[in-house]
Amino acid sequence: MVLLYLDKPNLMRLVLILILVSLCISCKKEDKKVLVPEEIQQDLSIDKPEKRRIYYPDTTRYDSIKNKFSLTSKNFNVNRIDFTLPSNLEDFQIQFSNIPNDRLKIGYIKKENTFYIGEEKTTHKRDLKKKRTHFSMILDTVSISFSVNNGASYISKEISPTIPYTVMTFLSKKSTMTQVVVSKNKTKPN
Repeated sequence: MVLLYLDKPNLMRLVLILILVSLCISCKKEDKKVLVPEEIQQDLSIDKPEKRRIYYPDTTRYDSIKNKFSLTSKNFNVNRIDFTLPSNLEDFQIQFSNIPNDRLKIGYIKKENTFYIGEEKTTHKRDLKKKRTHFSMILDTVSISFSVNNGASYISKEISPTIPYTVMTFLSKKSTMTQVVVSKNKTKPN
């Protein structure tokens, strides 16, 4: 008899409460947690959880990245990027950019045997015994560092993009990046 006097929204709430109670009872038996939507939690006066966060994986791997291939991210300025190129290095460029069109260029010039970040350059010390050349780039909000073969060549530069870089593009006529690992930078900026 009581159900006849309930208006439609209240009837729906009652049905939802009954469903939740039955789910909670069954979950207690199986020792599982039930996710309750926020709008129902408000109606039931249940404490709200902290703001929901979206967690992205800490590490993303790519077998190979070819010429003119772009990766996108919400924020490259909190990442470490490791990759490998063949030891017979050819000209290549990695460009970071964002919507306001801030650009940061990193690369290698074969004629000069130098690596560069923007205008900063360093000469490459070749190890002819190695079959591949390993690179690491570490970006944070104020700087980027670029290391070749665990520090055989190293260059860093202060950066100040308007907003974090969201696109990374690899450019090379002959080379292909292999064993690419993009991971969250665990170090804090100075």
